[in-house]
Amino acid sequence: MLLSSIMMATRAVLAGLLTLSACGDDGGSPNDAAVDAGITATDVEGTWLMASLTLPDQGTLVTLLRDGMPQGLRGDVVVTATGAATATLRVRQAILMDGLLASDIDAFDIPVVLEPDRWILTEPEGGVMVFTMALTGDHLVLTLDPDDPRVTATDPPHAIVLDRVTPWTTTTAGEWVLVSLTNASGTIPGDVCTAAGGGWFKVHMAITISDRQMFERVMTTTSYSDDTCTTLVNTQTSAQLGYGEEEGGNVLRIWGVEDDNEEYLAFALSQASGALTLTRTACLPQPACEDEAPTSVVVRRP
Repeated sequence: MLLSSIMMATRAVLAGLLTLSACGDDGGSPNDAAVDAGITATDVEGTWLMASLTLPDQGTLVTLLRDGMPQGLRGDVVVTATGAATATLRVRQAILMDGLLASDIDAFDIPVVLEPDRWILTEPEGGVMVFTMALTGDHLVLTLDPDDPRVTATDPPHAIVLDRVTPWTTTTAGEWVLVSLTNASGTIPGDVCTAAGGGWFKVHMAITISDRQMFERVMTTTSYSDDTCTTLVNTQTSAQLGYGEEEGGNVLRIWGVEDDNEEYLAFALSQASGALTLTRTACLPQPACEDEAPTSVVVRRP
């Protein structure tokens, strides 16, 4: 019950955060006000990790932390200034349970307007949330101001904390196809007629990764009755959606879901001769993933 209510509240809250709008009560320009206060959108440009989110839940407050256990929050925001007090937010977020996805992965590209010392957020349903804004270097805290007469939202969050970090790298961004996949059972080559269990099969895997590390993996396995893989017997296709963090061009962490199956994988990355090799360094859920998850994956650009 707690997780369900947190998931619903978080989705609404972050959707509200992404539909930020200025609701100045003096009829003046929020851009002018922000500039007069010495605050510009440039001050909040960059990549921000969602460090924590504090929500009301059944009369108490619950704080979701990045890497929190058993419940956790994974999310980040890329802020790009488009004016003195306007910017575009590229936001993605998800709730984790025991290190695995426990909610949908939400991603938004939304414009934002800044006020001098606070943000006015309007939910898609029309509810208004007012937060004071405290920016200290690379640490940003939004704190609910429940006494502001403009607040109309029901059960808004009490605090959102973000930390600015070095932007994620994008070595893995783009289109990829499988060269080979190795697991506890052996190595499976991509798009090669392979014998198994008295029959033959081919595996084709295509992976699409956005510059924001949102990915889709589509795997198609075709089985055949002959060793030249010409007489088709069956075709099976599976798709996995996920959320990744690539750090320094040599580390990739992904949280994926396929049907009702969630997994977490961490890889070391290396490139050679036009191929990218992902070598597993961690996985969840334990202990099943040790046998089921690939120990290495080699992909290339199509």
